[in-house]
Amino acid sequence: MTGGIGFSRQGSDSFKQNRALRNKRKTMNENPYSANKRRADRGNFNLKEVQNYRAQNKGKAKMITRLVTLIFIIISMAIIIYIIN
Repeated sequence: MTGGIGFSRQGSDSFKQNRALRNKRKTMNENPYSANKRRADRGNFNLKEVQNYRAQNKGKAKMITRLVTLIFIIISMAIIIYIIN
């Protein structure tokens, strides 16, 4: 025996789900369950400010690299002088 109540219910539920998929989905900002609400209110940054910030960080990285290199050279020289004597 086919076509009972269960099959009828399954068919109508499937039809409703398919119709629901036709509707346009909400954006992340409109979705009440989205976890990333902060993305919508990020501040506007001036391109010049961002470039200056990156340039400062690049300068600091160069300075630290030079300092580490200088310390390595000094320690290496001290070890060589110790071995020679």
